[in-house]
Amino acid sequence: ETDLILRQVQQAATDSSLRILRVSPRATVDNEYYSEWPIDMQVESTYHNMGLYLDQIRELDRIVNVTGLQMNATGDGLTSSVSVTYTATTFVYREEEPLPGN
Repeated sequence: ETDLILRQVQQAATDSSLRILRVSPRATVDNEYYSEWPIDMQVESTYHNMGLYLDQIRELDRIVNVTGLQMNATGDGLTSSVSVTYTATTFVYREEEPLPGN
């Protein structure tokens, strides 16, 4: 599923004319019934295209929480662009392993 999630994020970025500068998956965090998979991201885009991208992330089949979003103006002042860092976290249901002998 990891490849599928990353492909969907890449497609959303392409569709929104967004440039991905950095993708840094972190270790999963195990909870009782699910695992959290955080991915640190750095992207560059126009302000409005960033909004389109976040809207597409919201529409994915899998829940993706965007946290720690920091947006800074970049460029030469002639173009309106932003550099954005954030953490995208998705969740994976942890299936119970069968008991020995079952």
